[in-house]
Amino acid sequence: MSVRELKPNRKQKVVADVALVARTLVEPVINYIRFFLLLWLSQCQAVALAAPTQDFNTLNNTVKRLIAAQHHEEECIPLLEQIIKFKVTPDNKEELANAHYYLGRLYFDIQNNSDEAVKQETEAINLQPQKLPLADLYYLRGVYRSQSNQFDESMIDLQHSLVLRPKDPVTLYRLGNVYAVQKKDDQAIATYSKVLTLLPPSHKAYQKCLFGRAQLYQRNNQYQKAADDFTALGKIAHPEGVRLARAYCYEKLHQFDKAMADYNEMVSYDPDNDDARRKRGNCLLSMGKTKEALEDFDRAIKINPTSTNYKARSLAYEKMGRKDLAAADKQKANQ
Repeated sequence: MSVRELKPNRKQKVVADVALVARTLVEPVINYIRFFLLLWLSQCQAVALAAPTQDFNTLNNTVKRLIAAQHHEEECIPLLEQIIKFKVTPDNKEELANAHYYLGRLYFDIQNNSDEAVKQETEAINLQPQKLPLADLYYLRGVYRSQSNQFDESMIDLQHSLVLRPKDPVTLYRLGNVYAVQKKDDQAIATYSKVLTLLPPSHKAYQKCLFGRAQLYQRNNQYQKAADDFTALGKIAHPEGVRLARAYCYEKLHQFDKAMADYNEMVSYDPDNDDARRKRGNCLLSMGKTKEALEDFDRAIKINPTSTNYKARSLAYEKMGRKDLAAADKQKANQ
């Protein structure tokens, strides 16, 4: 073998040198690319993890804008339904509670779905929010439960609300209504009476409580108290609307002059009110004025031929000894 054969091939040496230079120049670039690729992947992961929070905030802000704009409540429902699907975290707990609260209101106000409304307010209560008053949540759930005829549960909710806000007249009014439906009349009267000490007579809740208490007094045969409440109500709102109720109380108290004055006022105000005609006829019948009573019953039937009006006239015919006419009216009443 010659010495020339032992020396490196010139071509091989050039290739090796080029490879060395290329490695020296390219390797930093590759490392640089690798670094930024890893950094980009890391950022993508962070964005992916943060995406649900961003979606939550976007939805929540959209709902807030719709609420602020008003008259867009129905559009909020599907957005709120998405919001409440997010997992509760310390950062979104308050907002989730608020979403449940507002969704419950919309279910009730727009869809008239009291059962779903109760579920949403229950979720809001379970989150124990700091910024959203629990008194409001218990109050709303109590109202929704009363609409679903869950009166015992409604009563408990309203009482919870009053523990937190003892002198809230609207909550007291609602609780009085629940007591009245459950025929806990003494408690209802006491609750309505408390409202009357907290509100001015011009307030609607005051007027509703006064009317409700009058009805309860009437139901319990406390006719003078009922008449007094109807009189007080007539001085501040819709006197025509309470005259018939007060006239009935006077009639039960055998204060026929006062009863007839109210009935006459009502018939004068609304001549085609068959209810007023029939009730005045009943009063006249109690006073022994059968002929005048019959005239009112005839007019009531002409206005509105209901079974109630036919039954009332049949009593007048019986007192007149006209059993045939009384039987005919009874038959018509049963048709």
